[in-house]
Amino acid sequence: MMNKLFTYLLALCTAACLYGCSEELEEMTSTEESPSNIVSRSIPESFSCGTIETDPPAWYFNTPRVFNNNSIYTLNIYIHVIRSSSGVGFNKEEVAQTVITNLNGYYASAKINFYLLGSDYIDSDRYNNSNDSYFDEICKQKPHINAVDIYVLSNGENWGRTAGRARMISSACVIRSYNYQDFAPAHELGHCFGLYHTHHGTAESGIPELVNGSNSATAGDYMTDTPADPCEWNIFGEYIGTGTDANGDYYTPDPTNLMSYSWAYNQNRFSAEQIAKMRSIISQREEVSPTIHQKQIIGPKHFSNSGTYSLSVLNADESVRWEVTAYSENGSTKTTYTTSTLTLSSTQPTYYSIVASITSPAGTKSVTTHATCNEPSPYIGSLYWETNQGQYSITDATNYGGTLYVSGNINLSLEYRDKAGNTSDALPGVDFMCTTASNRLVRGKTFSLTPADCERDLYIRAKDACGTAESFFVIPCQVTNYYYDVNVALGEVAIGVVKTDNAEVNAILTAQKAKQAVVFNAATDVKIKSVVVYTENRQVLYSKEYAMGVSEIKIDAVSWASGVYHLSISNGTEVRHQKIMIP
Repeated sequence: MMNKLFTYLLALCTAACLYGCSEELEEMTSTEESPSNIVSRSIPESFSCGTIETDPPAWYFNTPRVFNNNSIYTLNIYIHVIRSSSGVGFNKEEVAQTVITNLNGYYASAKINFYLLGSDYIDSDRYNNSNDSYFDEICKQKPHINAVDIYVLSNGENWGRTAGRARMISSACVIRSYNYQDFAPAHELGHCFGLYHTHHGTAESGIPELVNGSNSATAGDYMTDTPADPCEWNIFGEYIGTGTDANGDYYTPDPTNLMSYSWAYNQNRFSAEQIAKMRSIISQREEVSPTIHQKQIIGPKHFSNSGTYSLSVLNADESVRWEVTAYSENGSTKTTYTTSTLTLSSTQPTYYSIVASITSPAGTKSVTTHATCNEPSPYIGSLYWETNQGQYSITDATNYGGTLYVSGNINLSLEYRDKAGNTSDALPGVDFMCTTASNRLVRGKTFSLTPADCERDLYIRAKDACGTAESFFVIPCQVTNYYYDVNVALGEVAIGVVKTDNAEVNAILTAQKAKQAVVFNAATDVKIKSVVVYTENRQVLYSKEYAMGVSEIKIDAVSWASGVYHLSISNGTEVRHQKIMIP
């Protein structure tokens, strides 16, 4: 009510100061006549809408006229506050809160809710100081397919009497300056959702509507439950017209309808047919339906000890049932909750699959999210490793992945990715540590290793801001005196077997030979038996076998697109995985 009072006073001041009504106000104060008989304004004065009301398409008349009172629609709104190029203007948070609160109040009876998808600034003197001829250009700035974009001008003085403008049946509108505080956004969204002015046809272009309603389905605003409106109001929102329609009947328009120009203090409603029209267009028309809010589970993707989850929107006619499956070193458990919010807690590394089933009069739908808690662990995530020679693999608690073959000093890069999609870069404080076979402690996200460090498997512990995991990631290691040299040049991939003559490697292999019956010797035994090339999405691009084995091969890669490719190279006994980049 206070907001409406402010709007009414603003309208009164605006009529006096901006729109040339000062003489009329002086006349009012100098007589004892009723203000309803003196202070009047025609269509353009005090408030006007810049929306161009095009003729409705044929399908418009086939939409239902009865409000089907079923589930609540929630629509996404994105607020763009247009300021000066130097950033002077309205605060986007204040504007967004005001607009969303008012819209939800005005549209409550229509069972249409609004969800703030986001807000931003557009700092541009060009648009902030524009007139409404810039409307189409403004609506092209940072648009959203999945939201109604509302552009609020901090200045807007050059828009004159135009408080706002929209496209008929669309998902964008522009609001002039402080009109964001009144019913202008609700009015313009009415146009977005297919509504015409109540005075359409009677006081502006179109077919005049008769007072008796006999032609109201195809004339006026095309609604049979909104009275014909000649748009003659005083500054108090009172109808003051004395004219009659073609039949000689006097008009009795509705000052409370949000699609009129009454500017009445209690202008706050839509008719039942208007509501039915909006709901039909929202649900069926591709210009608007993508803005319907798709519910999401809001909550942390990773937490320490406890995390709370809720739905982005839970309407009054909806209930939610949560089904949570928790996976940890101890196995899995499934639990069901019926509270509106969900709090999960654990003292050990845990991966959660969270399913929310939302039931409404329209049926039941489900949304899912995933989360992890506490320190990085092979039971809830994987360790991705890669060497400076291109070898790579993945290891976790159930699969150690490929072997790390070491024929000289290497750099080993590590990245942790958990089952909820969190990575080392996103998780705060992630680090790795390992005591190698040579009893060296190495730590960081990249290890510099010697062959002696890799005489046995690497046992790596991970930590983050939650703490250090008790469980180890294991990378199988093998010291060898050969490697595959892979070169990419001039549209060709060349792969060759290279024997190393590394003293440290030879010493390790000699020691191993004394303990084992057979030691693989690259000098006499290694041949390439097969090569498979995969694309980044794991599709086979090239595959070839060499029954007798070869020491070097060349692959024609002229037709390959630029990007990362994966090689699997086998000598018949072992398979090594390497990455290459095609420029």
